Amino acid sequence: MSEAARASLQQVSDNFKPDNAFVFPADYAADPDATESVYRARVFKFISGEAGMDQWPTYVVEWEAAGGTRLNDYARTVLK
Repeated sequence: MSEAARASLQQVSDNFKPDNAFVFPADYAADPDATESVYRARVFKFISGEAGMDQWPTYVVEWEAAGGTRLNDYARTVLK
């Protein structure tokens, strides 16, 4: 592995904290499904070459609009 790859793995190892008890409340139930749909559609496009990484900002906007912003905001209040 390159030095950058080793450093990246080390950073993940140093900062990863598993939290298997984190659960979104019931009123957030539709958001994970909606964001997962956006994610899966975009991953296919990125991998197949239909979409380039220059379209990443568009993906982020779609994901956030599908409930990602709300999920992130809630997660920030729980995961500290």
